[in-house]
Amino acid sequence: MASPKGVALKQGDHAVVNMNKSTGQGEPTVAPTGGKRRFYTTSQLMSRWGVSAPTVIRLIEEGSLTGLKIRGVYRVDRGSVEAYEKKVAF
Repeated sequence: MASPKGVALKQGDHAVVNMNKSTGQGEPTVAPTGGKRRFYTTSQLMSRWGVSAPTVIRLIEEGSLTGLKIRGVYRVDRGSVEAYEKKVAF
């Protein structure tokens, strides 16, 4: 990926374009993620916890996990995952 304004991008970084509303021109900047993903898929949570897809989906539907559902595909917020893991840890 080309770096905006000569800024080196590392794996996990994303280039973001801030648009000027009056001109429609964009100025690229770098939004680092710090190497942590913002969302998990149900498959990633299945592997992480060793549970089935219906278990992950049930946790989402009962409100224990939060995130997005885009065209039928769930994306679970990292903060929600971390909070749930703290809640159920023994």
